[in-house]
Amino acid sequence: LLKYLKKPADTKMTKSETMKAVSALIKSGGLQNDDNKRQFTPDKKLAKILKMNPIKSITFVELNKYLSHHFSPA
Repeated sequence: LLKYLKKPADTKMTKSETMKAVSALIKSGGLQNDDNKRQFTPDKKLAKILKMNPIKSITFVELNKYLSHHFSPA
């Protein structure tokens, strides 16, 4: 995940910071669905990070669920 976000390997990020960074990359990468901007379809790199197989459209709210395995409990 940190590699995808272009951050150093020892970087610590909160879930909130990560959601903002991933959302920004989704928007800048043109992954949002044209007819419904609340949804996006991950590219292959992001789908691998999200452990999504097969790739499908999800909402930004659902993104939290797909990123949760990258975080350890506080």
